[in-house]
Amino acid sequence: MAEGGVWASNLKERFSAPDGFANEVSEIKGVLRIRRGWHLGKRFYFEPNFSLVLPWRSGADGSSRAFTSVLGLEMGVSLVSFLSWRVGPGVQSLFMTSSAETVLLNNGTATSTFFLPNRMTLSWLLTVDTGFTVSLGRGWSLNADLFVANLANHLRRRYHATMTLGYQL
Repeated sequence: MAEGGVWASNLKERFSAPDGFANEVSEIKGVLRIRRGWHLGKRFYFEPNFSLVLPWRSGADGSSRAFTSVLGLEMGVSLVSFLSWRVGPGVQSLFMTSSAETVLLNNGTATSTFFLPNRMTLSWLLTVDTGFTVSLGRGWSLNADLFVANLANHLRRRYHATMTLGYQL
């Protein structure tokens, strides 16, 4: 199944931010996802998926870019003929690049020149993923998913969500 839709990051911060700051602490981007399911019985299935958040994020300094993807390993169950629920572990990866430049930034009372590194980094974050699929007929589906990062640490916990429209290839 191929899907396209919307990715919203840091939902808790988005809804608790003061007026005018929601877009500073949370982003709404496009997302593309590929799913493949294998039946494990009449109602149960294993459905790994890969999601890509597009376009990449650019840093405030203009010299860095961040590219986010999620690999999910979800188990699902058909609740009724048109509705199924999925849950499982996932891995969110963040690939960042920056170019060696200098940038002039405010340091409190004046401005200073700061040096930016020239490197690439890759980080991994374990997530718990859950979601619902509503079959719309003729191969189409509507999907709502929630990704919880840092589940064990209530101070660092983050919630991300997607809403996608899918088509069975």
